[in-house]
Amino acid sequence: MAAVSTLVDRIYRDFLNKPDDLSAFSRLDGAINDSVTSLTYEAGLFSVEEENLLGSGALIEIGQEIMFPNLTDLQVVNLEEPYYFVNVDGDRIKLDNVDCLLQQRLFKRAIAKQINKRIPDFTKKEFAEFIDPLMDDMEIIEPPAGSTKIEQLADNLEEWCTDRTAEGSVKDDMIFGNVWNSEGHHHFLYNHFFIKFLQRRKWPTKQEETLTWLVLHCNCEQVRMTIGKKKLSVMRVKQFKKQQVKTKSIQYKKEDAF
Repeated sequence: MAAVSTLVDRIYRDFLNKPDDLSAFSRLDGAINDSVTSLTYEAGLFSVEEENLLGSGALIEIGQEIMFPNLTDLQVVNLEEPYYFVNVDGDRIKLDNVDCLLQQRLFKRAIAKQINKRIPDFTKKEFAEFIDPLMDDMEIIEPPAGSTKIEQLADNLEEWCTDRTAEGSVKDDMIFGNVWNSEGHHHFLYNHFFIKFLQRRKWPTKQEETLTWLVLHCNCEQVRMTIGKKKLSVMRVKQFKKQQVKTKSIQYKKEDAF
């Protein structure tokens, strides 16, 4: 039977300690050597997970400390919500966000899921000592053109303004979701653009943040206009050139009468 102190220490480690602060509880010292290939230990000394690791066929390094895997070549794809790639003992894995890089629990989960490798637990300080140098040498990768959300938003804005423009439209037509052109600018109500156009295309960014991007990155401005009997906030952007689709006429050869 395990000693009471052993059980108390294990309960604290398994249930009360923070995941990032976990450290190794059990240490083998003098129990095995180069010639002894079996191990006898007191019941309760190891957790179930540790017993599984020490099962038949397990490889144990004699006289060596447990090592963190070799991490190299950290790259970040420079998007609004960046993701990362890193080599783990030569295998390339993807980290979906910065939390997967900085939180040991998520980092270990990504490694286990992608390359079926389990790494040992380290303290928060030890884990930072592995990650910090990696981030110091991190390579920034620019994404392909058109892949950022701001570029996609600009494309959606242009499509909305050119497709919703109708000949002979007047200012009051904006209430019905149309785009009104005047003095070289498109005018529209933002709610119609977001709800009737972006949301139907599964746009992931929230409404308030999208509005900020339109103003900061897409050359839109908010103006107040009287429409009907109400004074409303209207989005205005410089008019886009509507692309004309050129078609080629086909000349057919005249057939002889005979």
